[in-house]
Amino acid sequence: MAPHENLIIVTADLTSDKIPSGRMDWARIIKFASTFDPKLETVGGSRVSGVQDVDFASTVSDLRMALYTEWRRWNHFGADPEPAIIDKSIQILGWIHDKVPPS
Repeated sequence: MAPHENLIIVTADLTSDKIPSGRMDWARIIKFASTFDPKLETVGGSRVSGVQDVDFASTVSDLRMALYTEWRRWNHFGADPEPAIIDKSIQILGWIHDKVPPS
């Protein structure tokens, strides 16, 4: 999947209907992850370099950055991530869903 093949969704405009839910696979996770543009939201940079750097207390932008970095890593190396990365990514999607306004 090419970078930003999907439309960018600014976190301020993110609603729960734009977040994947239900049965989850890596394709659905990365499709959502590619809707984030760190240049628009991480002015001054971010210390988030993957899913290991975030928890429920993290901001929505940092949670999205964690997914974005895993997507970029996958896009660069081409190998599917370890199951633990996929599991944490699914958990992060749940956290994001809990933090954004309903549709």
